[in-house]
Amino acid sequence: MASGYSNLSNHQFWLKSKPHFATLLTLVIIIFALITFNRTKVWNSSESLWLDVIKKYPYNFVAYVNITNHYIFEEQLDKAIEYADRGILTVGHNVYFYDNKSYSLLMAQKYQEALKVIETAKKLVQPDAQLFVNEGDSYLGLNLPDQAIASYTQALQIDHGHPTALIKRANIYLNNLKDTETSIRDLLIVLRSKPKNIDALTSLAAAYHQAQQPQEAISTIDKAIALDPENQALQDLKPAFGTR
Repeated sequence: MASGYSNLSNHQFWLKSKPHFATLLTLVIIIFALITFNRTKVWNSSESLWLDVIKKYPYNFVAYVNITNHYIFEEQLDKAIEYADRGILTVGHNVYFYDNKSYSLLMAQKYQEALKVIETAKKLVQPDAQLFVNEGDSYLGLNLPDQAIASYTQALQIDHGHPTALIKRANIYLNNLKDTETSIRDLLIVLRSKPKNIDALTSLAAAYHQAQQPQEAISTIDKAIALDPENQALQDLKPAFGTR
C-alpha cells in the first residue's frame, strides 16, 4: 500500500503542478523569443553585429578588423579609416589596422596619404606582404612604376607566391618596361599554384601576344574564357590575340 500511495501521490503532485509548469515553460519561451528577437534586430547585418561586439567588448581586436573589412567591402571608406584608427587607439598597433587604413586611402585615390600611413606602420609594426602591396598600388597610382616594382618585390620577399604582387609586378614589366620575358615568368609562377586565376591567365595571354607568340596567347585566353564563359569582356578581348 505504501508503494501504491507513493505513486498516486506523485501523480497527484504532477497534476496539481502541471498548470504551474506550463506557465513557467511559456514564460521561458517568451523570454527566449524576446532575446532572440532583440539579437536579430541588433545582428541583422555584419555592421550591426560587429558594432554590437565592440560596444560590449571594446578591446576586441577581431571586431575592429572585421568592421573595417565590412566598410571597405561596402566602399564606405571614411568609416573604414575611422574604425582602423579606433582600433589602433583602443587595441594598439597592429599591421591589419594599417593594411586596412592604407588600402582604404588608396581606394579613395589618396595615394600620398596612403604612403604616409605605410611609412608610419613600418616604424611601429612588423610589415606583412599586404602592406607592401598597398604601397606598390599607391606608387602605381602616382605613376611611379619603378617604386611600385620595388614594393611588390618586398611583398614577395615575405610571401614568395603572393598572387596579387606577382600579377601586378608582371603587368608593370609588360606594360611599362616592355619586358615580356620577366612578365611571363611571374605569371607562370602564379598559375603553377593557382591555375584557375583568370587575372593571371588574361595577363599571360597579353604577354604572349606582345612576345609574338600568338598560339600561346590564344590558348591562354581560351583557358580564361572556359573558366568564365559568361564574361563578355574576355570574349571581347579574344579577337585582339588573333585566331588559331
